[in-house]
Amino acid sequence: MTRFIWIVAIMTSLGMAAEPVRIESRHIDRKLPGCGNEKEGCAHVEFTWVEVAGGPAAARQRINAGIAAFVANSPDITPEAYAQQFIDGSASAREELPPGVPYVTRRWVKVLRTAPPVFSLECNAYDYTSGGVHGLYGTEYLNFDPVTGERVKLASILKDGAMAQLTAIAEVHFRGEQQLAATAKLEDKGFTFPGGRFALNDNYGFGEKALLFLFNPYEIGPYFMGATLVEIPYTEIRDLIRPGFPL
Repeated sequence: MTRFIWIVAIMTSLGMAAEPVRIESRHIDRKLPGCGNEKEGCAHVEFTWVEVAGGPAAARQRINAGIAAFVANSPDITPEAYAQQFIDGSASAREELPPGVPYVTRRWVKVLRTAPPVFSLECNAYDYTSGGVHGLYGTEYLNFDPVTGERVKLASILKDGAMAQLTAIAEVHFRGEQQLAATAKLEDKGFTFPGGRFALNDNYGFGEKALLFLFNPYEIGPYFMGATLVEIPYTEIRDLIRPGFPL
């Protein structure tokens, strides 16, 4: 496992002076011994993620536990142990697959925002373990208070009753990206929102300049449509955000 360290200055949400916080990048890359490459059916596991190595101890523990649980698919095992478990079990698992089919799992975590009052991460996963026509991929956002380590919930950010207006603004951006007229039916484009009405999900992240919502494959349409990202600039929703949550 390799490790890279850099310094990120984070202001606390209490308005205190900036405190340097060390963030360490972790990387695991393992293959089944004696196995060639993925095109020849190699078993391969690769994880790249981050750990907070400074700041309040309790916050650091909560944040790192949340990230590790994503990488390892469980809060009960470490990424290192999960990687070895994947490789150890790959030989027998591949016996059920056609010859030459790869057996792969990947996780990679990208830091979206470090500025207070939220530490936001984009967590990506890709698995090809069933021998199907394609692998499965998805993205999940993790959002933490850098002072307490608690998850940041959208309800705690928005003013009371603001969700309907946020959804309306998001739909304008969604339709613009999909080249859909304001009156066009979503199902005519292949989208499968319940009742045919646009709605936001709970998969949101905080970028430097925009609030992000991501719909993973199969969530609102068939696989070939891929993932759908909706970006809502903070400048358009300032009036919807509580005063104590500066973005």
